[in-house]
Parts: sequence; structure tokens; C-alpha cells
Amino acid sequence: RRKFDSYFRNRIEQLLHNFPPTATTSQGVPFWSPPKRLPKTIHFDAKDPLHMQFIISAANLRAFMLGVPTPATCRDAAFIG
Repeated sequence: RRKFDSYFRNRIEQLLHNFPPTATTSQGVPFWSPPKRLPKTIHFDAKDPLHMQFIISAANLRAFMLGVPTPATCRDAAFIG
């Protein structure tokens, strides 16, 4: 869950703090003009299957790296929910 918040909330909030939606470049052009798009933060929602799949996948990757076997049922967010 900490990785989810780091990737999809904390880093984006820091970026928006440094470059708010109204920021302009030294030439006076809006910073968030194409090809850059203004990012939006995502808050974790345990009821969202995509969010849970991220958590499950991250846990499975860590378990694999540490040599911990994972049951087959721990690979699908539908089973957890």
C-alpha cells in the first residue's frame, strides 16, 4: 500500500506543489501545455479491483524475490474481495 501511495499520490502531490496548474515557463508559456498533461492524484480504494490487483501483484513480486511460496488463490483480486 505504501508503494501505491508513493507512485500515485505522494509523487504527484510533490510535482503539483513544485509546478501548480497555473505555473508558467520562463518564456511565459503554461508549464502544463502539450505534450505534458496535468496529473491527478489517485487515492487508494480497497473496493477498486485495479487498486487491489496492484497490491496483490506487488506482494507476489516481493514474495517471489524472497523465495516465499504464494498460493494460487493469492493471484486474483476477485478472490480477495
